[in-house]
Amino acid sequence: MVELRHLRYFVAVAQAGHVGRAAERLAISQPPLSRQVRELEEQLGVALFSRERRRLKLTHAGAALLVRAEALLAQAAEFEQSAARASQGVEGRLTLGCVEGALQAGVVQADLTALAAVAPKLVVELRALRSQAIIDGLRRGELDVGYTYATPTDDHLATALRHETPYVLALPRGHALTRVRALSPRHLDGLPFVGLSSTTQAAARVAFLAACQAAGFTPDVRLEAVELSSVLSLVAAGLGLAIVGEGSQRVGVSGVSFRALPWLPLRLRVHQVWSRRPASAAARRFVALTQRA
Repeated sequence: MVELRHLRYFVAVAQAGHVGRAAERLAISQPPLSRQVRELEEQLGVALFSRERRRLKLTHAGAALLVRAEALLAQAAEFEQSAARASQGVEGRLTLGCVEGALQAGVVQADLTALAAVAPKLVVELRALRSQAIIDGLRRGELDVGYTYATPTDDHLATALRHETPYVLALPRGHALTRVRALSPRHLDGLPFVGLSSTTQAAARVAFLAACQAAGFTPDVRLEAVELSSVLSLVAAGLGLAIVGEGSQRVGVSGVSFRALPWLPLRLRVHQVWSRRPASAAARRFVALTQRA
């Protein structure tokens, strides 16, 4: 079987036109170099060189092989370099799962900007998922790193708080409460609200209602929605108020105003989650980079 070393030796001799000079370039002695070239000729069943005036000249078969051998060696070198870059985490693929709030807060964008500065050839796939789907994907090895609202209880997954922000009140533009100077819980008690789904986001819904009650009001949740854009669209249509993360103000849905709720005991938290034993060098590099930041 022809091996890359045979081709490397053949190319070196062909380019030098002399076994001695090729041996010097390769830092080996002449006998093993001559032996490797003979082995290649025997394996291929053709003469690759003819000797003319103490120089080696390529035969037609040798000239044809030289073109292919140089291309193959170049591909092999690129493969080795690519593998080395992948082992260093600067090339390859990285799969991230993120909740909507991680993008609204700019956490993901900041992390990917930092990553691009040190690993511009790394391909990143970003999947918009809910917290539990991200945690499940990390456990199954389908994701490298995730950004979630919830924190996993799995000992195999590590977490770090990356962003924390207060909630604000979203209300239709022109609503009477936009003109109230000192907004208090009593102003919101019993008003219609657009809330999180009680089926797909049960835990978050429970935490939301508990925070409202602790603040001193009870929202009348008449509509449920999962996506933030849907929530804000319903608010803009005058179908209810909503309590959303502060970063929601950057979504840009028209017809919606926002008011601060400093007395609401609820914070939106975005956590970074990853396996304690990342499968890829890219994941290890990304986690190390973002944790330093």
